[in-house]
Amino acid sequence: MKSFTASLVYTLTGPPIPNGTVTVDEEGFITGISAGSVHLKKKPEFFKGVIAPGFINCHCHLELSHLKGSISGGTGLDGFIGSIFRQRNAPEEEIVQSAMEADRDMYLEGITA
Repeated sequence: MKSFTASLVYTLTGPPIPNGTVTVDEEGFITGISAGSVHLKKKPEFFKGVIAPGFINCHCHLELSHLKGSISGGTGLDGFIGSIFRQRNAPEEEIVQSAMEADRDMYLEGITA
């Protein structure tokens, strides 16, 4: 078991918990959330900031990840869409690899779904 505490702990129910503690098992699954850490045998790791549930990206086009950095700004919607259509036919392997990398990057930033 490992515990983490932060200035604020957000849960899916109720208001944020000031100086809350989150305890996880060996696989990283949450086994408990509490106010404070006095009940713990060893001192939890402290984070100045917040602990929050994973974020959800409800509008992401992973299939266009291979276009990252290749579309010029300032062209308006027509220019943007035209750039997508002109560059969309990349090799499948490149598209899949870029999508996997973008998915990993989002996960590392806290996006879990």
